[in-house]
Amino acid sequence: MCGITGIYSLKNSEINKDLLLKMNTKIRHRGPDDEGYFILNTQEGVYNFASGEETQEELKASLLPLDKSHSGNLGLGFRRLSIQDLSIKGHQPMTDLKERVVIVFNGEIYNFIELREELKTKGYSFNSLTDTEVILNAYLEWGEDCVHHFNGMWAFALWDIEKEKLFCSRDRFGIKPFYYFKDSSTFMFASEIKALLEGVPAEINKNTLYKYLYADEIDTSNETFFANIAQLSPGHSLTIEKGCLQQKPYYFLKGQINLSSKNYIRNFHEKLKCSVQLRLRSDVAVGFALSGGIDSSSIVGMACAISGKEKKDTFSIVYPRTEIDESIYIDAVIEKTKFNNHKLSPNKDTFKTDLEDFIYCQEEPVPDLSYYNEYKLRSYIQEKKIVVSLEGQGADEIVTGYRSFVLPFYFDLINRLQWKRLITEMNSFKELYPISIPQVIFRYLASKLPQKILRILKNIRWRIQDKLINSSYFKTTTYSNNSHFVRSNLNSALMNSLRLYSLPKQLSRADKSAMTFSIECRFPFLDHHLVEYAYSLPDDQKMNNGITKKILRLAMKDHLPQKVFERRDKKGFLSPQSTWIRDLKDIFDPIVYSEEFRKCGYVHWVAFEKKYNDFITEKHNDSKEIWKILSVFLWEKTFIQNQSKV
Repeated sequence: MCGITGIYSLKNSEINKDLLLKMNTKIRHRGPDDEGYFILNTQEGVYNFASGEETQEELKASLLPLDKSHSGNLGLGFRRLSIQDLSIKGHQPMTDLKERVVIVFNGEIYNFIELREELKTKGYSFNSLTDTEVILNAYLEWGEDCVHHFNGMWAFALWDIEKEKLFCSRDRFGIKPFYYFKDSSTFMFASEIKALLEGVPAEINKNTLYKYLYADEIDTSNETFFANIAQLSPGHSLTIEKGCLQQKPYYFLKGQINLSSKNYIRNFHEKLKCSVQLRLRSDVAVGFALSGGIDSSSIVGMACAISGKEKKDTFSIVYPRTEIDESIYIDAVIEKTKFNNHKLSPNKDTFKTDLEDFIYCQEEPVPDLSYYNEYKLRSYIQEKKIVVSLEGQGADEIVTGYRSFVLPFYFDLINRLQWKRLITEMNSFKELYPISIPQVIFRYLASKLPQKILRILKNIRWRIQDKLINSSYFKTTTYSNNSHFVRSNLNSALMNSLRLYSLPKQLSRADKSAMTFSIECRFPFLDHHLVEYAYSLPDDQKMNNGITKKILRLAMKDHLPQKVFERRDKKGFLSPQSTWIRDLKDIFDPIVYSEEFRKCGYVHWVAFEKKYNDFITEKHNDSKEIWKILSVFLWEKTFIQNQSKV
């Protein structure tokens, strides 16, 4: 929806308003429709709202320009992408009618209509039809517990004028970003890292780089690739009061809720329907990303059932005449729903043209070029004047979409001594996950080792196996993770995929690429009511008889074409990565053979050159490791070496 920025002097010194302006300008793409500021002197209680060059003309007369506003030790900045209540009443920073609290807010509270009516019965009045004003009054009514009442995605910073407290919050699953920097004198926050780099030195975080190069991990903690910049964890709030910063979790994904009815299919269907209905609320055009997989197809199918004959726009990336093309499934969904479909086929030339902007947009290294697909898709959506896009992320992590979930599913069967069913399931899943009984038993026993031992073994194995990485660069760095275990191996795997290894990087990259083109992405599968229900279902509702996502398939059977309903393969939004890198050796050769690349400390460049040459000459096809290291170098060159140009 928007972009937010802020500077708070913990020593009550005057903030640099020029820096706040630069930070806000850096994320203009997140909100090209409006601009606003709030400056407060907490010592004197004096504050004012200020305008910028792109503040709506109707508001400028009543606001001081930022450079002429009062000085203060707290400053909030805002860029608006208008989605709900397009009038000037949606301008931020926003205060309640009695000016007790002020907020900058990025996101959507989908149940804001219901909450507004509830708050009206408690005596609250409203000046707008925005969800932002609902948050303000919800905070006044429930305090920091207001977040438990929200169904949506958000990152906001709220200043409580009476309590002199800054209250920040990020949504349950981290859909909306909240990056920050803190030292002994200053707290700064922003929706994007590049805004913080206006005032923060860019240095490599070796811990994060280590986890990325050795373990393919991104966004598995609150650390970023920048040593001085962190992110507020999903489901957490942050407060600063009397100079003291505290973070605490407010949301714990319940492992089980009361399943009063065993009509699992109907209940799942209704919860998904409700989620899609809420996420269709918008005062601007809504479209859909459609890959042809069961997840995005389900969202489109459900939206069709809700909207009836109203045709909506869908957008797809396709690669005709290749193994990764999914056009036949996309076309089947369009035939059934009668929605409009717009197809785009990126190629090596578009990738070459976009490479610098793509790296800049992502802010951190990306593990593969599926993220370029997303980047181009959102660019295409913007061309067609669509502002909101509903997408299918999250389904894999709640109803077993990955083949990696098969093994923990087997472990649960072993725990329950269901040996006969284990044999049956292994036979059913043999094409998706070929493995022998002795291998399953060995891995089961290995999983029982203490986590500390497993971490040590992982560190040793990675350092021995990966000859491309210079381990001496990371000599003081070790691997650790935040995995935790719940009521079953399968739910543990789902939980860790949702909060650590899979979903966070998807959501982070989705926000970066979408907001680059002023697009808001919404994810119906991440409605917390649906997520909690899915996690509470018996395992056989998720995986059974060689079928993954069983509950989703059955719940959506009437809304999906047969071709999609019966799909068992998973493409994963692939791009022709290997082909592109080989075809663009004119770009990558000068990088790999440059003196600059040879001096980067994290790579054994001799070993990498050999692997790269063997790849280019088609002696192997492992583009994954090639791109992973190239992406780090391109990121480092863009953000670390050339910070002054960021």
